[in-house]
Amino acid sequence: METSISGIFAAGDGAGIGGVFVAMEEGRLAGITAAEQAGAIAPDEAERRRRGPLERLGEFAEMRAALAEVSQIRPGLLDLATADTLVCRCEEVALSDVQTALDQGARGLQAVKLLTRLGMGPCQGRNCAPHVGMHLCHATGRTHEQVGRINPRPPLKPVTFGALAAMEGVSDGQFLVRVIIVSYKE
Repeated sequence: METSISGIFAAGDGAGIGGVFVAMEEGRLAGITAAEQAGAIAPDEAERRRRGPLERLGEFAEMRAALAEVSQIRPGLLDLATADTLVCRCEEVALSDVQTALDQGARGLQAVKLLTRLGMGPCQGRNCAPHVGMHLCHATGRTHEQVGRINPRPPLKPVTFGALAAMEGVSDGQFLVRVIIVSYKE
């Protein structure tokens, strides 16, 4: 949890995507270690307190590995798709739309996104981009590195500090959620 800078800790999705439960356990570990380094708790107490979070992180790692195994794209799956198969549910992009983009010269995910709206919905390509990326590799003979990734663009807009300062009735705990909701509605 400690970064290359002594006394600075990184936990949660800023240190690696693992989800909320992993982030909470990593945060606990970072807090325990910070308290130990500050002399607020003894090393043996810190070690005792680390056991639970470390055990839960191990369980999460096993679950993540099992999910990755059952979720991986199996050989032959790409051959099952037909022209009308939806490859992006959020934006209703069919495989035929991807093929049209390829016919128009697209050779990477970002180009397909710009020509089809693939990955522009709420999931920002988290569900469709890996599968379509594999299809592009298969169809073009290019590598995953050559096909690239899409650039996510969350459906939010910048908010000025003036607009934030003018907001009424917002407590600290509600601040971020309120900013996101206001930004999305406007």
